[in-house]
Amino acid sequence: MRRAIWMGIAALLVFGVLLVARFPARWAGAWLPAGVTCQRLAGTLWNGRCAGLTANGSLIGDARWTLHPARLLAGRLGGDVALTRAGLDVRGEIEATPRGNLVARNLQVLVPLDRAVVPQAPPNLRGTVRAQLARLAASGRTITQIEGRIEALGLVQGAGAGGVTLGDYVVTFPAAPAAEEPVGALQDLRGPLDVSGSLRLTREPGFVLEGLVAARPDATPQLARQLEYLGRPDAAGRRPFSIAGTF
Repeated sequence: MRRAIWMGIAALLVFGVLLVARFPARWAGAWLPAGVTCQRLAGTLWNGRCAGLTANGSLIGDARWTLHPARLLAGRLGGDVALTRAGLDVRGEIEATPRGNLVARNLQVLVPLDRAVVPQAPPNLRGTVRAQLARLAASGRTITQIEGRIEALGLVQGAGAGGVTLGDYVVTFPAAPAAEEPVGALQDLRGPLDVSGSLRLTREPGFVLEGLVAARPDATPQLARQLEYLGRPDAAGRRPFSIAGTF
């Protein structure tokens, strides 16, 4: 009798493990947060894909994920995630906690500055953002840690043939404690502007971008005139600039 009971318990445990391991992703559609929908879910809860991921009426793209069950033992949900769309590619190891904290490791991002793809992109700026981040931590909308490199490539201000070429830029964030506001070094890579400065991510959440800028000899007269609004240059011909905003 006792042997039969233990065999029944073992069979039940095996059935439970198989059910969880093969839990269809489409069954989890009802668990998506409010405002988030998926046109088509496939695969399993642990290794699945979502075609047509939409948030608050805006199409985000297609998502794929492979979850790491061991993270659940620490009360966290984590795994390898990829998000793709025409011109957009985001992938990395993502980990989330019940309190809404998010940590990404080995994060690679390629996204166009196109409002059709990213509605929050500046309306008068075109180009591509590429990032390689060893670590990115966020609490809500506040970025608490960031380590790696973010490039803004092929920036053009304005539309059509009348657009002004601004060039390529990079911000490099060193490893730093989470207690400090992340600060990255800003530098131009090439283009008509000589730029150096810093980008600080504040707790509001927001940012402060400041530094020095000067027009190179190949800068257009239009671009050189725009810099005159920043005030008088120093002995090296550089003018200070400061831009702040919130997310």
